[in-house]
Amino acid sequence: DRPADPPLDPPGTRSGAGGGTRLLALVATGSYGLAIVDVSDAKQPVVLSQLQLAGGAATGIAVDPQAQVAAVADGHGGLQLISYADLANPAVIATAPGNFTRVALLGSVAYASTGGTVQALDAQTGELLGTLGRAQGAITGLALDGTTLYAMDAGRMLRAVALQGGAMT
Repeated sequence: DRPADPPLDPPGTRSGAGGGTRLLALVATGSYGLAIVDVSDAKQPVVLSQLQLAGGAATGIAVDPQAQVAAVADGHGGLQLISYADLANPAVIATAPGNFTRVALLGSVAYASTGGTVQALDAQTGELLGTLGRAQGAITGLALDGTTLYAMDAGRMLRAVALQGGAMT
């Protein structure tokens, strides 16, 4: 028998049993879905669990460590909202329909790109809160800085969008 694994901590947490350090990562794995990985030893990462997603195109992920929710942009499979409260058994809690490729989270709101638009969605239910469509091509990247969302499109146009409770201006 091998010894029991130390308790799992949420992503970004650096603690472990016996004074050791454990660092966890949630990874969008493309054609499979979501993987939860112990990356404490960068030379020997250990996959702790995986969750296959319907779309088969998990290209973006954002994590809310306080709510223990991950939002995964899963192509035609939609935006998958996943609870990872049990790191060994992550579970889909809601799916927002669409063809999403990028995602960012701010509090309880997920901002996800589909084509040239960004949709604001409730990160627990997937309910659509708002849509912003200004890109001249498909959005190729999203990044957050405080309450500002930056969106890069295929035409290399970078836009800054002010965020407030799901509203985008």
